[in-house]
Amino acid sequence: MYLISIIIPAYNAQSTINDCMESVLRQMKPHHELIVVNDGSTDDTARLLDALKKSQDIDFKIINQANQGLSVSRNNGIALATGHYVLLLDADDILLANALELLDKTIGEKFPDVITFAYNYWYPSKNIRKYAHLGYNANILISEKEAILNHFFISKKMYAWLKVFKMDIYNKIGTPLFPPHRFFEDIATVPKLLSCCCTLVYLPYALIDYRQNPNSVTKKHSAQSCLDFSGSLLSTKEFIEKQGISASTKLCFDYFACYLYLSTVKNTYLLPMATGRALRRQAKSFFLKSLFNDVETILLAMEQGKPPLCNNIDYKDAQNIRKALANNFIFALHRTVSAKIKIWRRQYQKLNSNSR
Repeated sequence: MYLISIIIPAYNAQSTINDCMESVLRQMKPHHELIVVNDGSTDDTARLLDALKKSQDIDFKIINQANQGLSVSRNNGIALATGHYVLLLDADDILLANALELLDKTIGEKFPDVITFAYNYWYPSKNIRKYAHLGYNANILISEKEAILNHFFISKKMYAWLKVFKMDIYNKIGTPLFPPHRFFEDIATVPKLLSCCCTLVYLPYALIDYRQNPNSVTKKHSAQSCLDFSGSLLSTKEFIEKQGISASTKLCFDYFACYLYLSTVKNTYLLPMATGRALRRQAKSFFLKSLFNDVETILLAMEQGKPPLCNNIDYKDAQNIRKALANNFIFALHRTVSAKIKIWRRQYQKLNSNSR
């Protein structure tokens, strides 16, 4: 059995797959397993993967499947993995030097249920990297579920690639691990995984360059993406409650639900008026069903900075949530104008880039 299985889903990744793969292959040892899932790519991805496989001394698996999306690709990769731990990596990101060595060492010394780490926001076109850290105490074994979950919900770092879970943890949440054919599938799955963890170690070192792509799915908004984003916690709430969570963690969960709701409301103003109006009604329904506490209790805790919501909380968010729930005219007007400016700016930038 391998120590770590690295899973890389790839769809039309011809411009980035070589760099991503090489960043992993140069670090791999015999106790590491690499599985690449080619998700029905129509570009040169499959040929590049085959060429890499033939040119490398290190063997790795390639799964070729019809296009089914990121969730199914991850699910299929994990289903074939034989490692004690699973590291997910996107095909346009880079695994930084010594990352596998640091993970190996942490596993050998502490054997936690999950390892998380710092990373870089990476802007390749500008050659800029911005270090991003988490607020956990570093390099120690954290063994309180409340400490693990509270910071996670407050930090809003839902990325699945940012957590290296034991395979045993994946086996606890049932299948499908990541909901198929959904946007923002990490939000529905990662809280479930973390709620099953009893121990966590945070490494304060950047292990991944996270590519910032203005054309990525997370930067595009549609009716479906808004619905998936706002409703992503509905199934999660019931699952994590069964794991036994504290009142403090429930409040932090509700704070994150507030973030999802407010973000969704803002994004709906980028869509046609009638569509946006209908989506806001649906988002409000999802939001209220997602909460453990009543809305007023949550908003007061945010406005007053009550523990555990005493750090990194934007108190204006609570006021904006009140306005959004009440369909406040001034709030709606402000969001409409802001959305129009955002759309015009994107169109201007696109025209400029096309004219060069």
